[in-house]
Amino acid sequence: MGSKFRTVHFIVGMSTFLVFLLTGAYMRTVFPDVYSANESIRFLYRANHIYILFSGLLNILLGLYLTEYEIPRLRRLQRVGSALVASMTPFFLVAFMLEPVQASPSRPITTFAVFSTAIGVGLHVLAFFWKRKA
Repeated sequence: MGSKFRTVHFIVGMSTFLVFLLTGAYMRTVFPDVYSANESIRFLYRANHIYILFSGLLNILLGLYLTEYEIPRLRRLQRVGSALVASMTPFFLVAFMLEPVQASPSRPITTFAVFSTAIGVGLHVLAFFWKRKA
């Protein structure tokens, strides 16, 4: 898992960081004309833009530092955690494209992606502390 998931995390992270830069360019060129009259939509886009960055950076770090545990149950926790963290990136991108336009405080895609990412990180933390007890 170490090298496989590390590679996946690193590729997902670097790709996401590139998308973050592209969405930033999109916001810089489109926002002044389209959303200048509606600050709430502009703020929602910016918030979702930061979630894209957050997801990319988290994946880059896991890609650089993730080490596989030898204990099978801990390795399973890591794998599920990694799968959650890496698979939530597309949800952040979809949320960026769909949710701010509605200008609603209800953002189910963003909420799902944030909580799923937090659970994924939590599984890594749990594996870490269980390893320390072993």
